[in-house]
Amino acid sequence: MVTGAVGVGLASGLASVGGVAAIAGAVVAVGIYWVVMRHVARRSMPEIAKSGAVTQTLFGVAIGFGFITVSMLMLLTEFLFDERPGNGLSIVASMAATSVGAAVTEELLFRGLALQALEKLCGSWAALTITAVLFGGLHLANPDATLWSSTAIAVEAGVLLGAAFLWKRNIWFVIGLHFAWNTTQGLIGIPVSGHASEA
Repeated sequence: MVTGAVGVGLASGLASVGGVAAIAGAVVAVGIYWVVMRHVARRSMPEIAKSGAVTQTLFGVAIGFGFITVSMLMLLTEFLFDERPGNGLSIVASMAATSVGAAVTEELLFRGLALQALEKLCGSWAALTITAVLFGGLHLANPDATLWSSTAIAVEAGVLLGAAFLWKRNIWFVIGLHFAWNTTQGLIGIPVSGHASEA
């Protein structure tokens, strides 16, 4: 877990740059994860199997989009939407690239490495709780994060994404869910994990 966390953590630095670098960081992170699991942990990796990767990712995207959309519809009267200047396509592309980088690296770290390792040591419930708290705590480092926002991330996203992984045992599914969650929030104009939205 530690070896993988260091490697994927380094790749996440590249992924946090945004744009093409974020996509490259995501690809590098998957490669590091594969190498660590194959040569250090010496185990198979059904959680990142190529077969069904696209289907599982799209399934996660659909659910993540649905969650945020339903939440927004319930609170629609609380929001005011203004048109922002700039090229809409480039804003969406930039936001999607950044979301891919974050979703891939964070899911490999928290659900791929930490949750599975902790589950072997102390069981599913304890692993879910610990990784959710760590996930929320990590987001305290983001620019506009607060203790309240990080606690909310631990409870909503940390628990949701961990439970989703325990349900499907598939990293691609939780990557799709995480990606859609962040991207949909950003496109609506809601700050994502302590980062102001570009939209």
